[in-house]
Amino acid sequence: MDQRKTIAKTISGVLIGGMLLSGGIVYAADNSGNNSPGKISASGQAVTQTDGWARAQKQQRIKAGLKALVDQGTINQPQSDKIKKQFEETQKERKALFGKMKGMTKEERRQYMKDNKAKIKKPLEQLVQDGVISQDQAKAIGQELFSHQDRKQGVK
Repeated sequence: MDQRKTIAKTISGVLIGGMLLSGGIVYAADNSGNNSPGKISASGQAVTQTDGWARAQKQQRIKAGLKALVDQGTINQPQSDKIKKQFEETQKERKALFGKMKGMTKEERRQYMKDNKAKIKKPLEQLVQDGVISQDQAKAIGQELFSHQDRKQGVK
């Protein structure tokens, strides 16, 4: 009898979980034409967090992180301005490199990335090489700005 109750509870849990998940999918499928990230477009394709929304989120996170580092005395305001400028320049360079891959086959893209890997700068490493910040400052910046990511961009 106890085994039957356990099985019934398990099946009920799975069914309830399935209904909750399907309700979330229905809620996300908004065909009103508002194709913001996390939603499903009218064509049924997932809208990814690219371009506008993700870029704005990233810029806001960088701005807040750099302000916190200036407030803590880890870096000064001129360094903060140079760091922000370096991130913007690096983003433009990456966008230009990746823009050239449109229309390439998978193999062509793989070869292109292999050939151009050295051209993709890591902004914090570049700032250390240029003498704008120290290696310790680069590590602190990486931890502040990119601690939410699995890999620290631009910091060895």
